[in-house]
Amino acid sequence: MTFWDLQSWQKISILPFSLFPYDVHLFYGNISNFLAFIPFFKSLLSDDELNKALYFKSQERCNSYLVNKGILRVILANYLLIKPEDIFFFYNKKGKPVLDFSINNIGLNFNLSHSKTDIIYGFSLLNLGVDLEELEDNNNLLRIAKRFFAQEEYQYLQHLKKEEQVKTFYQFWTKKEAYLKAIGEGLSGGLNTINFCTNSYSQWQINNFSLDDNFVGAIAVNAQYKCNYYSLELLPEILEQLILNLSKL
Repeated sequence: MTFWDLQSWQKISILPFSLFPYDVHLFYGNISNFLAFIPFFKSLLSDDELNKALYFKSQERCNSYLVNKGILRVILANYLLIKPEDIFFFYNKKGKPVLDFSINNIGLNFNLSHSKTDIIYGFSLLNLGVDLEELEDNNNLLRIAKRFFAQEEYQYLQHLKKEEQVKTFYQFWTKKEAYLKAIGEGLSGGLNTINFCTNSYSQWQINNFSLDDNFVGAIAVNAQYKCNYYSLELLPEILEQLILNLSKL
């Protein structure tokens, strides 16, 4: 398993705008840093997205949704060289959002995942999936593994010490979910059909990354790739400049 830690994530003052054929760009940020931009993000979203936001009973979840969608549009617009509000999506049979072909002449793929507090985005010309999970030490992990993991994975977890068991559980889980998202299946594709103890999935690159001691993530890509990973810590400054520029149009 390959790990990247948060100290290696590059803080950027401008967003990258180009992707080479085997590039993957990962972006990580903390949702709370962008709550002040929610009115701006709402101005970018489609009517369908705004209506969906109304269905969240929790204000925290609603805010998270608006931030997630708003940042996604800002970054996508940077690659596609169009306005964020001009981005259109359609959804496959499993509900995965895909860029409308009319605006995606470069073949851009994307995926995102979030916890209650943090979010990660992946962009590439390759097929990819990402997942991010907060580590939760509870007594149900083995029970969950027995139900949803392959038998060999469950048996492997049984023989680990508690601390290592928790970390390994989430390493398995995030890799499974990233892979299923990459192939367009989502969790309905069956976590127990994927077995990292007996199958190397050689046609895919499936790697874990660690943001800090509290989070484990994974990325799945359908080819060898070069990863550039960016912290969105400075994005609020970029957004402030973007809003100022838009106000002058």
